[in-house]
Amino acid sequence: MLVALFTYLLLGGGDSFGAMPYIELARANLNATITDDEQRAATEEILLAIETRAAAQADDVASLSANLQGQFGSRDLDAAAIDALWEEYFETNADYADDMLDLRFQLRDEVSREQWSNLFGIKHAE
Repeated sequence: MLVALFTYLLLGGGDSFGAMPYIELARANLNATITDDEQRAATEEILLAIETRAAAQADDVASLSANLQGQFGSRDLDAAAIDALWEEYFETNADYADDMLDLRFQLRDEVSREQWSNLFGIKHAE
């Protein structure tokens, strides 16, 4: 049980990724914020790519977590296999971070600063 808790805490459980509430907010504000059809479609495509990538990451992490728990639960604990799973986990996270950063920059390039603030509900001090 302790191993499962450790794995869940370290791997994040594979359920939730920080970007999703922000993307939901941006989708809710999209039509009111961006009136140009082409720009709105391009922005929506980027938001969808972010959602898709986050879902893929959640699946990857859940799979790695299950594999790691299986290794820890085995009577024949294989240190090399566990190390390989950890290496894959860290590589997966690095790839995810790179991809999400690229998508964020694509979104930044697509919308103006004011549109960004409106999409994400950012209130600036006056």
